[in-house]
Amino acid sequence: NEQEMDYYLPRLEKQIVKIKNDSILLDAIKNEIKLTGEKLEVRILKEAELTIQREDKIHMIIEKIKLNKEWFESIKIKAAKQRISLDEMIEKDAEYILNQELN
Repeated sequence: NEQEMDYYLPRLEKQIVKIKNDSILLDAIKNEIKLTGEKLEVRILKEAELTIQREDKIHMIIEKIKLNKEWFESIKIKAAKQRISLDEMIEKDAEYILNQELN
């Protein structure tokens, strides 16, 4: 779909630039491709795509949290106990859930 590509491509380009400007991540990728023989640009593209997929999954989890009254209220309590913003706590919980799903 053309509309999806208009949304996706700028995100992908931005993520590629971010990776190229992150010397630690770029060094890790370079070390990894020494073992795999993969081309640097291909590996950077894959990393950018994976990052965007992860961001999208986190966003979906955040939406589920906000739509579930009990879940949302429990996170409000956790945020207050940890003295962090509600948005930060929601993001932390979403990242935790995604990591649990991936493991």
